[in-house]
Formats: sequence, structure tokens, C-alpha cells
Amino acid sequence: MESPEEIREPARPGVIAVALALLALLLVLIVARLAPPPARPVDAVDDDGAPAISGMRALGHLEVALGDQSPHPIGSPANVAVRQRILGRLRDLGYAPEIQVATGCSRRGASCGRVENIVARAPGQSRRAILLSAHYDSVAAGPGAGDDGSGVATVLEVARILATRAPLRHAVIFLLVDGEEYGLLGSQAFVDAHPWARDVDLALNIDSGGNTGVATFTRTSAGNGPAIAALAGAIARPHAASLTASAYRLTPYDTDFSVYDRAGIFALDLGIGEDKAPYHTPNDRLEDLDTGSLQHLGDTALSTVLALDRLDRGDLDGAGDRVYLDFGGLFLGTSPSWLVAPAAIALAGALVVLFGRVRRRDRSGAGARRAAIAQLLAWPALTLGSLAAATVVAVLLALLARAEAASYAAPVILRVALWSVAFAVSGAIAGAFARRLAPTELHVGVWSWLALLTVACALVDPGASVGLLPALAWEVAIVGLAALVAPARTSLPTWALILTLAMPAWMWMQAALRIELLFGVGRHGAAIALAPVALTAALLAPLWALEPRTLRRIWIAVALALAVVVGGAAALRPAHSESRARRLSVLLYRDADAERSQWIAGDLPGGLPPTVAAAAEFSAPSRTFPWSAEDEESYHAPAVDLPLPGPALEVVSEARGPWGRLLRLHLRSPRGARTAALLFPESAGVRAVAIDGVTLAPYPRRKLEDYPDARHYGVIGLPARGVEVTVMLAAEGPIEVTLWDIADGLPDAPEALALARSRPPDALPTHGGDRSLVSRRQTIE
Repeated sequence: MESPEEIREPARPGVIAVALALLALLLVLIVARLAPPPARPVDAVDDDGAPAISGMRALGHLEVALGDQSPHPIGSPANVAVRQRILGRLRDLGYAPEIQVATGCSRRGASCGRVENIVARAPGQSRRAILLSAHYDSVAAGPGAGDDGSGVATVLEVARILATRAPLRHAVIFLLVDGEEYGLLGSQAFVDAHPWARDVDLALNIDSGGNTGVATFTRTSAGNGPAIAALAGAIARPHAASLTASAYRLTPYDTDFSVYDRAGIFALDLGIGEDKAPYHTPNDRLEDLDTGSLQHLGDTALSTVLALDRLDRGDLDGAGDRVYLDFGGLFLGTSPSWLVAPAAIALAGALVVLFGRVRRRDRSGAGARRAAIAQLLAWPALTLGSLAAATVVAVLLALLARAEAASYAAPVILRVALWSVAFAVSGAIAGAFARRLAPTELHVGVWSWLALLTVACALVDPGASVGLLPALAWEVAIVGLAALVAPARTSLPTWALILTLAMPAWMWMQAALRIELLFGVGRHGAAIALAPVALTAALLAPLWALEPRTLRRIWIAVALALAVVVGGAAALRPAHSESRARRLSVLLYRDADAERSQWIAGDLPGGLPPTVAAAAEFSAPSRTFPWSAEDEESYHAPAVDLPLPGPALEVVSEARGPWGRLLRLHLRSPRGARTAALLFPESAGVRAVAIDGVTLAPYPRRKLEDYPDARHYGVIGLPARGVEVTVMLAAEGPIEVTLWDIADGLPDAPEALALARSRPPDALPTHGGDRSLVSRRQTIE
């Protein structure tokens, strides 16, 4: 039997220090490359002396549009004011903007609203058009400077530049849609009803989920080959990865891109969003919008429009996909999608051949079997072990901090703690395997798994494989170079083991930072955000094996001590701040039938802030509404009943036939609420619904989870006159319908004002903000 001394290579003191220094250098470069460029001044010109995109001028457009920065959701007076200011800005730029007034209906939300889209057109050499789209409405909780004021500012700035140039081959339609935040209503109304929609071949949608960061392409329509090839040679500082589109499918987020894509328009999705803290809160303000991000967004949007202008619709028909990945914003690497799987298989095969040349030694008998088993188990143990440890620590710290994530106000602190845990645990596991395997054997075990994973990913989802394929290509190149430099060696030289870290660490640490911003590192998103960290930590296994045992233990102890100290600080310091606040909206709910009111506040991790809990007699979390899903819980407290009238529903007419009952209803809100809803029991057998004359798509399956045993239909931006709802039912007998309406803000009553003021500075309303909801039931005979 071989002893550990027989398989151990000569120790290399300090090799871990060198590797960590390399990782630190890469991290600094990553952070630098993810910083947007400085904004150009308002009088910026290009190399030819022509007007150029200016981040400062884009900010000026937005300052005019947002005015006093009041929230401006669809149907609100503030939205009317924003719309008028945008129209004036477009006229100042030399355009003749129009308003499309239409009813848009959400395919995902079974809701409709009266929208007022802003459309303008720059004529081209042909009638075929490129659509440049953003949405100008905001949520009720915040002014929407980033989401999507940044998109509005970019559209206006691109429109300014194109107004100074000769017409492009395509016309360019500037579309600023209404009602995006309530189910993509405006874009759906445009593709369904606007005559210009028939001219559109290509679309660039701009929608941001934050107010800083570089402009990033998140999704493309199928058949993206010609467009990606055009973009690769046109954008000076591209940020895009086909992997992002795969990751996007794991999130609940959606944009107007989906509407254009479903309508058969080739579309691209672009936006900024490196920090989700202000998203859909009052902090999404002009003062915190990064002008450098506006600059990069404008530069990228203009370059994209010019690149798309070189394409014709025929170039896209029947075109295949390309996978793509930017390399630090330096250039956009692309490849035909069909080539990915063969390339992955070829690289994996080359690695097998190279590994055959650098095997540590031939083994036999029980030693060979034990070594093979150890090699097989090494990578799963390294990645899953470090990932599980870091995730558990993230959850424990969140529990100690009584928040969704500890140190949300200072995320770097938490990142240091969790990354330290991941690297320390991975080092400890590597040390255990080093007793059985030589460093090169550990390296072979880790990369054999990664090669297999790359091939599997390339076969299943070629776009997602860009997160692995360049790393595998780099590994083959370095191992191949080592074989050429030292052909007689039976193990990989130390320099090769260190250099193989460079490419995968560059990719995966960047992914870790960006995924962390999207999913968070707390109770729910930690495992996803920390997965790239675990992958990177596993690559250090052969270097841990080269480090003398004593030094290895010292490094692991230092990392764990750092994790304890920094993690303790993360748990003990306030989890939130005024700029990175927790999200807490308050709702006054009145049951008009029972004439009873109550306060409802969201079920926050760690409970309600003490000041809020003391302002009313809140009970333990329970089911939010009678019609809610059982797992949707909130805090409730009794409230003084205010005589708020419930929504009114009138049966205008009824017809019967073999298809069932056809009811024409009139829904309105006597108190002038901005949104309303109808809830039909499942037993009513709803067959079809039309709101304001527009027939809704089949009821979305996802809503069955939110409203069990019922069908929910919403009306957004409810006009004072009300709206007509036509329903076809299968049921013959009486049916009981639940109605409710929702008004923005809380009633002007002392109790409501006191509760709103009890919210601490580190808590902000979000999404719909503070609201009042009144419900009642009505039987339709």
C-alpha cells in the first residue's frame, strides 16, 4: 500500500498566498471593469465633431420629465404631468409625438388598463422600422428615476442624436409605454392596436432594475445570430452573456421585451441594475442615479440601433442562434450555437489526452481503486461542502440580524465573511483528500468533473455553457503549454496549477458579484449567489495540497477567524440603513360588508420594527386576505373603521344561450380608487372575460397559486366613469362575486398618519406603497 509520503509532491510554501494574491488582483480588475464610464458633458461631440451621447444631457432630459419626482403610476394625475413634459421634450427635439390611447391587457396578470403611450418617429429610407422602447410609468412607491427613468432619458438622448443625422435605412420608432409596472399593458396595447407596430422588424427595449452599473444585455429573441454578430463589432464596451438569459428564466422579473418577442418582433433587452436596494422604493431618485450609467446606457443603445440598422428582416428569417460572452467589457466573443457542443466535446477529449500525459504515477490494486474513488468524490465534496457551509452561515447570520440578509446596508462585510468560509472549508476538504491524492491527481479530479459538466451544459443549454466553456478552453491551453514546456513530467508544474485559476476565477467571481445583487445573500438567495464562489474555491484544491500541512492549517484558521470576526460584525451591526432600507408597506383593509377595518403589514423576517409594532396591536402573521393563498401571511391589527365606500358593480344586461350566460357589467369606484378587481369563484365556470372591449387571453396558470379556487381579474387606472366588464359563465344559478378597489396612500386620519410615521428611517414602502383596500361581496342572480 502506498503511504501518503509516497504520493505527496514536494511542498511549495507560499503557493496559497500567490494564488490568493492572483484572485485579489482579478477581483480588483473585475470591480474596475464593472464600473460605468464617466458621463460626458452636455456639449459632447464625437471624433467627427458631430453631437455625441451625453450622460449629463440625458440626466437633464430626466430632470425635466420627472419634475418634482412624485410617483407616477398609470392612471394617476402625476403620470399625466410626466407624460406632458415628455411630449414637450420630444417636440423641442424636432419630433411630432402622438399619444396612443388604448386598453392594454396583461397576458400574465389577467388584468387590463387604459394606457396612454407616447410614440414618435424618425423617418428612414424605408418604412420598415426599428423600435426603441422604454416605459415612463413608475410604481406607486417611488419616482422611478432608475426604473425606468433611465430608459426614458436614454430614448430621448438617442432621439436627440438621430435628429442631427441623415435618415437611417430603417425608420426609428420611439415608444414610451404606459402601464408596464402593472403587467406590460402599454407595450401589449402597442403591438395589438397601433398601426406602426406592423412596420417594426427589430426592437431594443430598455428597462432597468436599479440606478447604477453598466448597461447589460439580458435577453435576445431566438435566431439572434446576425444581430449578435453585428453587435460584436459595433459596441465599444459590451456587457452581455447568453448565460444571463438562462439565469433570467429563474427569476420572476419580466419586461416589455416579452411582449415584442411574442409578437414576432426580434427584440433585445438592455438595462442597468447593479444595485437592487432602491428598486421600487422612494430611494429610486434622480440624486442617486449614476450619470456614468446613463452614459453607458446611451452609448450602448445608440450603437445597437446603428448596428441593427445594417440588418434586414430577411437576415433574421431562419437564422440560428449565437452564444456570446463579453470579456471584461473589452470585446464580445460569440460563436454559432450549433458549434458549442462539438467544441465542448473536443476540448473535453483534448483534456483527457493531456491528463494521460501528466498522471502522477501508475497505481495498482487497492491503491488504484481508492485513488479513483477519491478523485471521483473530490470535486462534489469540495463544491457542495463549501457551498453548504457558506449558505448555512449566511442563513444563521440573517437570523441573528433578524433580517432577510445580514449587513444589507454594507454588503461587502457579509461578502468577506461568506467567501472566507467557502475558501476555508474548501481548503480543509482539500487537505483531507491530499492524504490520498497528489496535487495533480486532485487537479485532474476537479477538472474532469468540470469538463463533464461543460459538455452536459453545452448539450442541454448552449447559451448557459458560456459560463464554463471558456474556462475549459483555458485549462486545455495551460495544461497543453505545460506538456510542451516539460514533456517528461508526470505531474503539472506549480505555475500551471496557479495559471489555470485565472480564466475561471475571472468569470465566476464576476458572476458571484452580479448574482449576489440579483438574488441577495440571505435566507433565500444565498445558495445561488454563492455557487460561483464554491466553484472558484474548488480550483484551489491542488494548491492546498502543495502547501505544507502546518501552513495550510494556519491559512484555514486565519480564514475562519476572519469569517467569525467579520461575520459577527455583519450580524451585530444594523442590517439596514436609510439608503439601503428594508421594505415595509402598510395597508388599511376595510371589509365593507362587516363594516370592520384592520391594518395589514407584510410578514418581514425578524418581525415588524418595534416602533411599528407599538403603533397598533399587531397579531402574529396569519393569512393576508380571505382570498389569499394559505402560505401568504401578514401582520394584522384592528383599526378604527372609516366609512370608506366599497366598489359598485351593476349588471347592465344578461343573455343566455348554449354557450352559457353572458353578463355585461359596469364596475366603478365611488371613492375614486385607481385600481379595482373582480373575483369569481371557480364554481362560476368563467369561460371568457373582456374588459373595456378587449378580450383577455386564457387565464394564466400562475395566478391559480395566488388565488386558489377563484379567478381574479384586475382593472388598472380605473377611470371615474368606471369600466365595462363582459363575462361569459357556465354556471346557471346565483354566483357570489368579491369586489375590491385599492387607492394609493392612507386615509387622512390621525390613526393612519401615526402608523405611517412609526415606520423607522431604515424602512420604506415598496412596489404599490401604502394603500387602502375596500372589499365587498355581491350576488349576481
